[in-house]
Amino acid sequence: MTPDAAALDEAIALDVLTFEHRFPEAQREQYDGEGLRREEIPVLLGGSSLFASARSVVLRGIGQRVANDDALRKTLAATLSQLADELLVVFRELAVLDEHHPLVTLVRAAGGAVRRVPTLSLRELEEKLQQRAAQLGVELDRDTRRALSERAKVAHGDQTRSRVEYDLTKGLIEVEKLATYLNFHGAITRSLVEESVVEPEDAVFALADRVAERDLVGALAVLDRLLERGEPSQLLFALIVRHFRQLLWIAGAAISQRGDSILTQGELRIPSFRLGQLKVQAAQFQASGLGRVLDLLFAFDVGTKTGRIDDQQGLRLLITSICTGSDVLGEARLLELPSL
Repeated sequence: MTPDAAALDEAIALDVLTFEHRFPEAQREQYDGEGLRREEIPVLLGGSSLFASARSVVLRGIGQRVANDDALRKTLAATLSQLADELLVVFRELAVLDEHHPLVTLVRAAGGAVRRVPTLSLRELEEKLQQRAAQLGVELDRDTRRALSERAKVAHGDQTRSRVEYDLTKGLIEVEKLATYLNFHGAITRSLVEESVVEPEDAVFALADRVAERDLVGALAVLDRLLERGEPSQLLFALIVRHFRQLLWIAGAAISQRGDSILTQGELRIPSFRLGQLKVQAAQFQASGLGRVLDLLFAFDVGTKTGRIDDQQGLRLLITSICTGSDVLGEARLLELPSL
């Protein structure tokens, strides 16, 4: 499982505050591990600041580079072996690193600690949601906290062996969205949560239902609600691509009479509870129609990356093209979509 970003940042903030208790004048610094040049590392982790006698440095996401770059590993090992007491170095990794990962080995060899962010209990999650709501000037009652917690629930495993964890990142994002909707005043109610907090994946499923029915007004209404509540347009595009790609795989499997294992295992790993719903939806499309939907998705991707199409407006044009069969995306080649 990918670590909970908000819980991870909270744990790092606590480490930094503990360090600052010893060194009140410590300067905080953060760097993107993917963007650092190897020769910069000894300077960042070895040099002193002109403005502070102590420093805390957070390096974000350098683990993959450390695993693949022998020269980087040697530079980092030499630098970590000479750290001053007045310097705190924290490696923030969202990927799960096993006990034998080179970065884990380097940190321990230098006398450092490797900490894994613990998962939150339901009570802990609700307390943190309450704290964030208070900071934003809105109220949460017990029922509302429980409703938000249900939205932040993440299930793992299958029907025989399963466990539930709570994602603080998801919970905080929803509290912040709803507080913004209320203009940072008043109470977030359970009914507001149920009306407003819909998983993007579920909304994309509803969007595809509207597309299958050629319901342009309904499809654009679903899309606009997602955009208005702050879902990033590129995330929505990625979810739409994944959804129609799954439908195409399901249609192909039905034509070739292959079993469900190709869909529930390997690259796709479609959960069994979702597979049945997708099969019903895929039956509303012709395989050739799904292929042309993917052509339109490709045209949108090219248009946004080349600056010819604005992300949000482009999504609306994309849905219009799929529903109507017209080429309102304005690509040079004809992408007319026949009947689905």
